Amino acid sequence: MNIKFQEWSLEDVLSFLFGEEAEYIVQALRGNNLDDIPESIYKNKAIKDKILAGYTRLAEEYYGGTFGDNYLPSSVLDVGLDPVIVTRWLREEEIFEELYFSEPMPKGGEEKITSIKESVAEDFNSVDLKEYSRADYWSKTEFYVLLFGKAYSDTFFPFWYQEFSPYLDKNIFIIERFLIGAIERGDLTAIPSATPFLLSKNYHFMDDGDRFEPIKLLTVLDSKGYPVPDSLIDSIKERDFDGAGQLLKKLCENMFHILEAGKTTQNDPLKSSLNTETVASELKKLQSGHQEILFLKKGQFFEVGIKDEPLVQVNAIDGMKYIDYLLRNPGKKTPCLILYYEIKGHPGEPGVNNPYSKMTPDQLGEHNLPAIVGLEEECPIILKHDLAKLLKAKKILEEKYDALEAAGDTQSKIEQEGIENQIEALKKQLGRDTNHLGKSRRFPTVSDGERARSNVSKAIKSAIKNIKIHSPRLGKYLDDTIQLGREFLYLPSSIK
Repeated sequence: MNIKFQEWSLEDVLSFLFGEEAEYIVQALRGNNLDDIPESIYKNKAIKDKILAGYTRLAEEYYGGTFGDNYLPSSVLDVGLDPVIVTRWLREEEIFEELYFSEPMPKGGEEKITSIKESVAEDFNSVDLKEYSRADYWSKTEFYVLLFGKAYSDTFFPFWYQEFSPYLDKNIFIIERFLIGAIERGDLTAIPSATPFLLSKNYHFMDDGDRFEPIKLLTVLDSKGYPVPDSLIDSIKERDFDGAGQLLKKLCENMFHILEAGKTTQNDPLKSSLNTETVASELKKLQSGHQEILFLKKGQFFEVGIKDEPLVQVNAIDGMKYIDYLLRNPGKKTPCLILYYEIKGHPGEPGVNNPYSKMTPDQLGEHNLPAIVGLEEECPIILKHDLAKLLKAKKILEEKYDALEAAGDTQSKIEQEGIENQIEALKKQLGRDTNHLGKSRRFPTVSDGERARSNVSKAIKSAIKNIKIHSPRLGKYLDDTIQLGREFLYLPSSIK
């Protein structure tokens, strides 16, 4: 089955996840009447809403726009995305882990995943290593495909289907730490580059655009004891691409052997420092460090500390909330505005307890906050006539909902659920795209992101400084493991 150029619509995704039960969900999203709804559909209501919202955001990011006045659940059903992008999203959002199945897996699901995995594995195994050695830059995705080949295809798919998980993830996690350290020391430079990708763009979706010089990436890998063959770096420097391609093949074999056996190949005397004990020890230190951290929200305070040491109370200021979010998402890069929104909420969004939602841009500036609420913005997210259409659609749906409420019969109540989902979707978009005055927000600008970065960074630094007063070891640990910048990242380490 050739799936390389197929696309999955939201309707396909629902069918994949819910099997025959997807028919009821699709009908509800289209606002149709429903009969004899399976009990599991009700149990999956929260995850259904998450899938709809998540797939919508994914499509908007991929196609570079918004659904605007067409953002009704029924309009999203037919939008198509590459299966690799969809399955990666299913993994990152842990959809499978949250899903209630009426059966272990809807019919045909495993076959679809297997087919896509085989296609990706074929792509990764067929990379032209000579072209790799000739390239001026590699992205991290290309680097990991080079190192782990077919095994790396696991990272695009839900955890249930990963042959090498969690060992592959942990190896990549360790290498990622080494690369970040090299960037901080100046040994490695991230270069925004327009160099063409060596792999299909579907494997680079959501890529940050940074590239790295191959020689420097391999030098970092070599310095950490990984089995980089001797003369590989020299061959690339001397532009001996035939020789470099063969040596890259040797590196791939060595790295794959690490995944299988936890040590380098028997016939490779060049690098033997990375053995089972070395890797296991490193992983254990990382894992144990993270597991020893206690960071518990208790009302207006956080109780924090290191296991076996007395816990201390620290006020639940914004910086503590940012740190808590990062600790709950180890290894996940979070852009500054996203982190800000996760804690503060979008100004103007219904239900968000946000003291800044009613401030003017000037007032926000006084607090060094991104001016994402405005009265007369130059670049609105939603135009006035589109906003009017949304409000009219919402009013019509609410009137229909009230009429069904008055009817009170069983069929009307079932139909109400489909309409309620559409109303909630409209409310969510209005809350996201308009401010407390009902006017359009503007798109965040570079200056907004910089203000958010500065504000979040200062809040985190202040919180860590406060923690150090009560728990010096924990404060130092957080200082060492939380990366600040345009993206925020927590990388666990051993506790000293």
